[in-house]
Amino acid sequence: MGIKFDHVQYLVPLRMVLGDASEQIQYTAPFTDKEFFRCVIDPGFSGSIDFIDADLKVYGGVTVIQNVTWKWQAREQGTSGWTDLHTAVTEQWTGGIDTGIRLGLDASALGTGADAVPLELRLILSAPTAATISVSFGFGYSTPAVRIFGESA
Repeated sequence: MGIKFDHVQYLVPLRMVLGDASEQIQYTAPFTDKEFFRCVIDPGFSGSIDFIDADLKVYGGVTVIQNVTWKWQAREQGTSGWTDLHTAVTEQWTGGIDTGIRLGLDASALGTGADAVPLELRLILSAPTAATISVSFGFGYSTPAVRIFGESA
């Protein structure tokens, strides 16, 4: 039996960790399941997750009004398959949209393959209409973060 833990970590996009200076990412639609954000959540040890709580403020921009579909996925670091953390959400984006995205999931919702740390978390989008889609993160929150409760291995 491990030790219970409560780990809080800032949500820093992996591409920025690797040296990209921009907080905004752009792709040209149409596309399906394109990754816009990925981060690694690593408390410095391995363990099982009891609950994950994340706050992220997103600004999404489109050059043509359209329905954009997004969802969060996760996987244990070092594995290949992604697990959907919720049903995909479709919203009409009209030029620009500010939205707060909050995840609050217990281990039963995470599923096998996404219920242990270290963990990779990503946001994917699909857009059916030809346009430029841009997404920026962190607006409105001074510390976009994820909090994980669990038990060390």
